Amino acid sequence: MDDEIFAESEMRNAMTDRVYSRLKARIIDLELEPGYRLQIERLSKEFGVSATPIREALNRLSAEGLVRVEAYRGFRVAALLDEEHLIQLLKAREVIERAGASGAAVTRNATIIEGLRERVSYMGELVSCPELDIRSFNAADASFHRLTIEGAGNPFLTKAFDSLHAHVQIARHFQGRSIVEAAHSNEEHKRILEAIERGSDFEVEALVGAHVDGVLSRLKALSDDRGSAGS
Repeated sequence: MDDEIFAESEMRNAMTDRVYSRLKARIIDLELEPGYRLQIERLSKEFGVSATPIREALNRLSAEGLVRVEAYRGFRVAALLDEEHLIQLLKAREVIERAGASGAAVTRNATIIEGLRERVSYMGELVSCPELDIRSFNAADASFHRLTIEGAGNPFLTKAFDSLHAHVQIARHFQGRSIVEAAHSNEEHKRILEAIERGSDFEVEALVGAHVDGVLSRLKALSDDRGSAGS
């Protein structure tokens, strides 16, 4: 009997994970636009599952700030962060990343460094293609930054970074990312990696700060471009 309960629980968790992953991708890609109403009954039919895994997936997305819950009205796709909140998010991320990258330069963990090299190389391949695979680049970019923080060997820093869900929010804005912009971003990744390899903890802190400032500048440029296109 216990085995049956366990198997049922595992199956439900797997369904929840599948729904969560697919909805998250569609929200980040702006396939589901901000304000879109996420009706549990309709999603249950679409995914072919009961309401329980749908509700669990939506609650997980709510915890990440991708979905908002309205009393007596259900779930909706959350709005994109405005400029003020983006700045606050990036400043918080900068504090964590400076500490993480500095720690990574001190520990110089060979496995971490090899992982960072692989991600920089992969992003280099992506930006050399005629058309940028934005989803893959954003995922690799997020992985690079998280791995940098892991390199410090401080699980509290990693947990703090994860709690921000910064890359998830930023990726929603970067759907219009160009190859030129992505290539520039990856050049900054290379310099961060090289500083970590050299053990230059003060240098890497400065490079991370410049990189985060660059992210904000590129987000502002994208926002201005969208505003001009809509006027």
